[in-house]
Amino acid sequence: IIAWHVEMANYIKSLDVYDHILSTSFANDQGADALWNDATMDLTQQHFYGNTSAIHAAVNGLNQNYLEKYDKPTLMGEFGLGGSAPNASIDANGIHIHNGKWSTLLGGSTGTAMTWWWDNYIDPRNLYYHFKGLSKVASEVDFLKNNMKPGSLTTSGAPSDLLLFPALGWGVKGDTLIKVKDGITFPSNPALQSFLYGSQFNTQFRSPPNFEVEYTNAGKFTLRTSGNISTSPTKIKISLDGVVKLEMNGAINTSYAIDIPAGKHRISIDNSGTDWIGIASYAFSGQGSMLEGYGVTATDGQSGAVWVLNRDYNHEMVKNGFLPKPINTGVLTVNDVVNTDYKVTLFETLSGDILSTSTITASDGKLNIKLPEMTWDLAIKFERADLTSTKDITLKTMEIYPNPVVAGGVLNVVCEDLIGKLQAAVFNAEGRLMVQENVQSDGRFSIRLNGDLPVGIYFVKLNNDRGEAVVKGIVVSE
Repeated sequence: IIAWHVEMANYIKSLDVYDHILSTSFANDQGADALWNDATMDLTQQHFYGNTSAIHAAVNGLNQNYLEKYDKPTLMGEFGLGGSAPNASIDANGIHIHNGKWSTLLGGSTGTAMTWWWDNYIDPRNLYYHFKGLSKVASEVDFLKNNMKPGSLTTSGAPSDLLLFPALGWGVKGDTLIKVKDGITFPSNPALQSFLYGSQFNTQFRSPPNFEVEYTNAGKFTLRTSGNISTSPTKIKISLDGVVKLEMNGAINTSYAIDIPAGKHRISIDNSGTDWIGIASYAFSGQGSMLEGYGVTATDGQSGAVWVLNRDYNHEMVKNGFLPKPINTGVLTVNDVVNTDYKVTLFETLSGDILSTSTITASDGKLNIKLPEMTWDLAIKFERADLTSTKDITLKTMEIYPNPVVAGGVLNVVCEDLIGKLQAAVFNAEGRLMVQENVQSDGRFSIRLNGDLPVGIYFVKLNNDRGEAVVKGIVVSE
């Protein structure tokens, strides 16, 4: 197969006077190193289908591994929540589409992760609105001129558990040693198997992981299985510093946890049963952040773009009724930048509207950006400030009462930062437009909610014709 691809690729290139980008695509490409390393392949591709709450992290991590491994552009050619089109019980409103495309494009892919299900998911549910904001923001970022590549960045101010989500397909061996320090993994995007293979069957695929982690305080390590399991017996085995702490029969969608004392430890995972079981996640208590950041920076360290997510905003949490709490204390740090002043622009991701611009000074090679209230996500662009920079746009504030409010109730809005002719809109937790009105505001006005709104979190957004906007979350209660 590889020899045929190379022969055909060379033949196509011999005829193509326009020098088109050339690539190919596999459902499962293990063993294709010789092809992806061949000079005829301009673009590498992968596919990922897995119903995980962090599918955005999985596809971005796979892309990052290919960027590092082959040193050429990459694209997630297909992705989705399993082998069939999502439905209302899985992700009714395209949250995984939204998160997946933002994490990959601003994570350094040559394009967004690509959905397959246009005719029976995107179009019937009219999910095209998820593409507007990304298109608008992407047009503001000069990826090519500034030679942007995946950047070094961290988030702080919202401590939580560190979650790792396996993404490798069947039969692909993964990393066997992953080190964790201060919430950062080494390698940065660990390749973890989605299947934990047993001791009797499929042993040629075995590569059970070991984690070296330093816990500042005593905590827990938790392994959670997925909904996939073989018909033969499986047994989850977790060892701490060489001592077996847990060994239990494997079951689907089940958590297995052990206590971890403070200090540096080695956690080893295995399956002492006969055959495989699916792994959904590994969790290290107190070692991570509620905020995730995916970004690119220019090679000269003077510009870049980042997408930041409140990680509780995913299709599984929303489906199960667990809606995210706003984070008010987050800080994004972009590393390896030039010490100078930067114009930092914050964008609302559904529309691409500008929320604010400000000037921030980087020092010690770090650009520290204090984040506004984060219920879902936002996009950030930064570039070196100069004397021609326009005046900063301040982050607008808005107060809404009552909050919570009942369906059919009246929202009183106070926003003295935006006055005059405004568009007021209410979106549900999935980003779907529920109410929209044109209002004339002197700083205060009211809007009435629909009487049939379900209980949950909603977003109220104001914007004017100059592209200035403000967004705030509300709760509709019984």
